[in-house]
Amino acid sequence: MISSTAPRPRPSRTQPPLRRGLTLVELLVTMVIVAIVGAAFTRIMIYQSRFFDAQNNQREARSVSRGALNVMMSELRMVTVPNGVVAAATDSIVVRVPYAFGVLCGSSAVASTISLAPMDSLAYSESGIQGYAWRDSTGNYTYVNASFTLAPGLATSCSAPTVGITTFPGGKVVTVTPIVPPAAAAGTPIFIYRRIEYKFGPSVAMPGRRALWRKNAATNVREELVAPFDSSAHFRFFVNGSNVSQASPPMLINTLRGLELILAGASDQATLGTGTPTTTELQAAVFFMNR
Repeated sequence: MISSTAPRPRPSRTQPPLRRGLTLVELLVTMVIVAIVGAAFTRIMIYQSRFFDAQNNQREARSVSRGALNVMMSELRMVTVPNGVVAAATDSIVVRVPYAFGVLCGSSAVASTISLAPMDSLAYSESGIQGYAWRDSTGNYTYVNASFTLAPGLATSCSAPTVGITTFPGGKVVTVTPIVPPAAAAGTPIFIYRRIEYKFGPSVAMPGRRALWRKNAATNVREELVAPFDSSAHFRFFVNGSNVSQASPPMLINTLRGLELILAGASDQATLGTGTPTTTELQAAVFFMNR
């Protein structure tokens, strides 16, 4: 018996569809889109960095101007005229700054006794007392600084029944020479002052930049208050009979009645994108006492 086996049919194998790759055109289009998005994102980051840097530098510049203003105004407001201003220029001002106020108790042959009002201890701690000034019958102050001396006094010299001046707690009784003229009666207003110079000049803390300096003329001690300033920072001047400041100081310094402060503060670092420091100008006016 002859048996025959039929060949088994082979399973059909279906070919998977061919997968297409990116064409050169598609690749180029994709690269262009990515480049555009990347460039836009980069521009946004650069803009944001420059914006925040500019804002930070503006804050620094404003803080420089405000710091100088706070220091100067506290002293310049106490300057009296006439004779309160010693010298003036566009970049500097020398003034007699009162730091202690009081009244005359009386004078002997060798010294005058003054009862001073309570003052901040810091006002007394700085050395370099220059002199005193007493107010005459016309309301003006006469300054006395030649051979000036200051020494502790006795409270009983003011509280005596013939004087009747009470020194407040925290106040001081001092004696001064030369004596106050005999024409000045007990109770005459008197203040003790220092001579202070404010000047824009080269900075030590920031070489190559400009700073505001304060100098006590009696001790010749200079201190750098704040820096940096732009070269445009300067003083302007108010004179008698005018409410508009002028660029140059008056020929007669006694006619000076106030200052306009042009405080052009600058940032420490250069601003991104400009290569120069940011400058913020702050303007303020101060008029002297007794004007």
